[in-house]
Amino acid sequence: MDRRKDTVSRIAQIVLEVQSEFFEDGKGPLRPLRLEDVAVEIGVHLSTISRGVTGKYIATPYGMFEIKHFFSGGYRTNTGMDVASTTVKSRLREMMGAEDPLKPVSDQRLAEMLSEEGIPVARRTVAKYREELGIEPSWARKRRQR
Repeated sequence: MDRRKDTVSRIAQIVLEVQSEFFEDGKGPLRPLRLEDVAVEIGVHLSTISRGVTGKYIATPYGMFEIKHFFSGGYRTNTGMDVASTTVKSRLREMMGAEDPLKPVSDQRLAEMLSEEGIPVARRTVAKYREELGIEPSWARKRRQR
């Protein structure tokens, strides 16, 4: 039990270090963090990390978050900065929220807009993230506005 508690503490410490921008104000961008990277850093098997974060939460001044929330893949921007996929999803939500309801933006155009911001994302990835966010495709959003 002590070993399990120690492992979860070490995982939480790494999360705090990597996601420090988020913990400063609760709004900072999440950085990419993979379970595999933490496993290597701690020196345990990937499944140990997976079990260690499942069903565990971190209480912050900004709310309660499942530790898994802080793990995600990511992208490297044209400037060399790493951006988590959760940050890309958040940006997509903002972009679609600001679109003209009579002329919704296509997944292809959203991918191009992200590329213009320095985040190279494929159209298929935009479609996947849009679905995960529960947002309809542009043709359905346009139809709904008629």
